[in-house]
Amino acid sequence: MREAIRNRRQQITREDIMVTTKDIRTRMDIVLVVDLSGTMRQLEKFWFAKESAIALSLAAASYKDRVGVVSFSNLADVVVDLTSNPHKVTRRVVELDLHENAFTNIGYGLLKACELLEHHPKGKAKQHIILISDGDATAPHPSPQKFALRQAARVARRGITISCVCINQESSDPELMRRIAKTGKGRIYLVGVEQLTTTLIEEAAAARISY
Repeated sequence: MREAIRNRRQQITREDIMVTTKDIRTRMDIVLVVDLSGTMRQLEKFWFAKESAIALSLAAASYKDRVGVVSFSNLADVVVDLTSNPHKVTRRVVELDLHENAFTNIGYGLLKACELLEHHPKGKAKQHIILISDGDATAPHPSPQKFALRQAARVARRGITISCVCINQESSDPELMRRIAKTGKGRIYLVGVEQLTTTLIEEAAAARISY
């Protein structure tokens, strides 16, 4: 319009129309928290968990999001620091192995993921945790479920959201996973192992929309 007025034209031409696009999507930092306890050997749960982690990192790269991975059993470890490089995630995740006869310390996995995110300036990024487990918390004693819920509350107080993907098998505890997701203001998924990959991609998309 300004161009047409400046040139004293009675009609607006195609050359006068300009469209400016602006990307308003906020970047996401996602930490995937993966169960390495012995029950994950059942029905190839661990293999599908690896596959879903790799798929999530590939999908996140297209949005320039960052993905980190934390593994847990008796305690927890940072497998991959936050990165937008899916090749780095793939290389480290492929090397993961289960811990035989290990307990399931979900709370410590959430604690380690929270510490990982705290090491990175939040800025305008949305910080989100996705927990993959059958939910059968068995450590630390004497109250593994209460410890997991306390850590979920600690995460939530820092403005970090948590969603839970519960592999719904005989050993699972979906009620605990549901309570963690509710505390973390996220979503809960009860899935079979074959649905892990698609569920993680859907959850990342849902987290972007909800933000």
